[in-house]
Amino acid sequence: MSNLLKSPPPSQITDENEQLSTARMLRTLLIIVLAATIVSLVVTIAGNFGLILASALVALILFTLVGLVLLRRGMLEPARYILPISLYIGITFIVAIGYGLHDIDVIGFAGVIAIAGLTLGEDAVLVFAGLVILSLFGIGLAEMQGWLASSTRSLTNIISPVNMSIVVLAIAFIQRMIIQRLNENIQRARQNEQKQIQANKALEEERAMLETRVKERTQALERRAIQLRVASEVGSAAAGAQDLNDLLTEGARLLSARFGFYHVSIFLKDESGKYAILRAANSEGGQRMLKRGHKLEVGEVGIVGYVVQSGRARIALDVGQDAIYFDNPDLPQTRSEMALPLKAANRILGALDIQSMEPQAFKPDDIEVLQVVADQLAIAIENSRLLAESRAAVDAVRRASGEISANAWKRQLENNSLAFKSDDRGDTTATEAEPWSPEELQALREGSPIRAKNGKTLHLPILQRGQAIGIIRLVKHDPSLWSEQEVQLAQALTNQLGDSLETARLYHEATHRAERERAITEVTTRIGSAYEVDDILRSMTEELGKMFDDSDVVVQLSKEEDNHKLNEDT
Repeated sequence: MSNLLKSPPPSQITDENEQLSTARMLRTLLIIVLAATIVSLVVTIAGNFGLILASALVALILFTLVGLVLLRRGMLEPARYILPISLYIGITFIVAIGYGLHDIDVIGFAGVIAIAGLTLGEDAVLVFAGLVILSLFGIGLAEMQGWLASSTRSLTNIISPVNMSIVVLAIAFIQRMIIQRLNENIQRARQNEQKQIQANKALEEERAMLETRVKERTQALERRAIQLRVASEVGSAAAGAQDLNDLLTEGARLLSARFGFYHVSIFLKDESGKYAILRAANSEGGQRMLKRGHKLEVGEVGIVGYVVQSGRARIALDVGQDAIYFDNPDLPQTRSEMALPLKAANRILGALDIQSMEPQAFKPDDIEVLQVVADQLAIAIENSRLLAESRAAVDAVRRASGEISANAWKRQLENNSLAFKSDDRGDTTATEAEPWSPEELQALREGSPIRAKNGKTLHLPILQRGQAIGIIRLVKHDPSLWSEQEVQLAQALTNQLGDSLETARLYHEATHRAERERAITEVTTRIGSAYEVDDILRSMTEELGKMFDDSDVVVQLSKEEDNHKLNEDT
């Protein structure tokens, strides 16, 4: 019985909320019992029902007050036991000194069982039901043996405790069933509460996870927007550079400055396609590598060689097999590296190599953004290369055209030199060409106006396609010198003169070519109209004589022996 009384009830308190709820219920029961006992004591004293009954009621009041004190001090366990035990003892004593089994206070045993079930659990119902049955049989036996002198003992027989015990057991089982059902409901409610708590917790975790994801996504989008803005800036700045070396140097500098990378370098393939040559770098180590003419074998060394060969971007972190890539004494602080191909028109030009001091600085998403920069750099590099080739071609054409023009003017002036002179009255006459003075030779050599030492003579070269074909000599008779504005005006007129002379020369050549072609056409037409050999030879001889003045023309067909002799000589 003591083990059952000490075993924790199914409704054992598991948290602070249940402790408070049980304490409030126990306090309410103690107060109710205390109030009922005080009322009974008052009625007993007023009705003069005897000192013994009053003493029992006083004892019950004291036990109830002790329970309230224990409860107030937080001693819940002893307070739970003190109430049903004191009630059981008090009611048993009152029934024993009263009318025995026929005492109206026997009903109190039902309250003891109910309170025991509420405070100590469903097992306590059977325990206290057993105690009540023992008390009933004890009181009944005492009455039947005359040990208790009650006015109703004559009504007591063996059937009385049996019947009362049956009622007690029925009350106990009903009470236990009610408590069980109540405990099941409480357990179910507790499980539902736990499920709800877990559901709320899961919902809270999901909400926190969603907030974290949204925050991370927002940060990623903001980072992506910044990267794209910086990529656009880098691409625009790189595209604005026309010289290839300036383009590569500026691209590496901007990438390092805007993204905060430790090292940025640009490799371009050589003409053989076997090596990737370092062409630009921002870091001090990269500058040392540039001075050494650093190059990597394509497909063999590092991720740069891999990227240049495969055309696919790659990220290397300072872990596993990639750690060997960072064994570079010029870049000792590298912990992460990313290389991206420089491709234009499906042709791999080289690689953009980016290194960071952070162990895991690059993510796969960074490839998309930085590849935009790499593509813009590749396009700018290709445009710079095409521009350089175009300029070289234009220069070659210009040089060739200038040489053709210069040779044509040289042939034009081989037999006669053209020179005209105008005096201070404005009269212009043809004159013999004079030898070039040192100032005129300098002007022809440099292609720019030259003032004589006296300041009065100005020599201006006549240029055509960058080649000097003549000279203009301007001489002032007044003491004033040539001003800058006058020099610029004379230079502009001289440029126009060069263009006009070239136009005239080209017109002369075109006219001469047209006349020659016309003569050839006439000769061909006349010869084609003849059908006899003598007529053809005669027509050819006459036309050649007309075409080349002051020339003797002989047209002769070879003999057969001449052909044999020619073959033998050959």
